[in-house]
Amino acid sequence: MIDYRDAGTARSNAASYCYDGPGRLTKVDRDPAPGSDPCDASPDESFTHDVLGNLTEKNGTAFGFAPGTHQPTSWGTTYASIAYDANGSRTFKDKGAGTQDELVYDARGLLTQVKRWSAGNVTSSQTNLYDYAGARVVRAPSSGAGTTIRTYNRYADAGGGNLTKYFYLGDRMVATWIVAAPSLSEVEPELRECPGAC
Repeated sequence: MIDYRDAGTARSNAASYCYDGPGRLTKVDRDPAPGSDPCDASPDESFTHDVLGNLTEKNGTAFGFAPGTHQPTSWGTTYASIAYDANGSRTFKDKGAGTQDELVYDARGLLTQVKRWSAGNVTSSQTNLYDYAGARVVRAPSSGAGTTIRTYNRYADAGGGNLTKYFYLGDRMVATWIVAAPSLSEVEPELRECPGAC
């Protein structure tokens, strides 16, 4: 893609994209002047890559990498350090100033919990539950930190009094539809005998 423009709206969505020889994005210039060469102008965003293809810098902020890997171990001051387990799953992000994120996985490699640490204490967390096939069916934040979401499949989930349906074209989600849903309860439904003939 080298340009995208939507003339049907008052706001401009024009942007120019520049790529290097191997086809990696190097610059983005939003709303360039007509007739200008966007690859020579000062870009709104810039990207630098190493010979392995790793993104090493975004907008002047450098990523750190362990030797011979494609896993970033730091990103400027945003993440002072990032750690991984033997399977390559991210397990830790240090955001500095005593704030850290811990990620916990089950034996299948599925993310089961995310904990936010601040000054040595867990300040919030999120727990995920999965079905037999490995599809997430519940996303439950710690108390007061958000809404429990129950996912029925990749096409629907429910939470916060809403049912959200997702529509796909192949593997790409192209639309969502949100409708009011009955409130969700943790209580099992009461079983009653059927009076008379059912």
